[in-house]
Amino acid sequence: MALRNRARSAAGLVERSAPGGHAAASASRTLEELDAAARNLAETRERLAMLDPDRVTNELKAARRRRDDARGEEERRRLDAMVEAAETRFAAVHRLWDRVEAIEQDAEVVVARLEELAASVAVSETTAGATLDRLQHELQALASTYRELDGI
Repeated sequence: MALRNRARSAAGLVERSAPGGHAAASASRTLEELDAAARNLAETRERLAMLDPDRVTNELKAARRRRDDARGEEERRRLDAMVEAAETRFAAVHRLWDRVEAIEQDAEVVVARLEELAASVAVSETTAGATLDRLQHELQALASTYRELDGI
């Protein structure tokens, strides 16, 4: 929430400093993309919470312990299959967790660039061009990551 508030404040400052210009339009689009990404990320966090990464980790450890304590070859083979399934689930859940963290970090960078744009526009429109180019690049990276998350 704090990140979205920072983004809104920065976009508002750009609009007040350079109303109707390219920088204001870009800041507005960035804010819209950030809001969409935040909604999707909130849904993904809910799904991740339902998958319960801590439980998945604990169940993997328990399956490995049971397999290691197996008394017979047949039991060990059966428990190997359980460990394999638990490892696959663990990897999938933690890939999702890592993706969520990466997107959150990307969003931080985009908001920082938006704030940089706001400061640049407030000081001088001539320095805003380079900042705007970097912001566009960061926005494209965030949108790409957002699309990847949508495909998970």
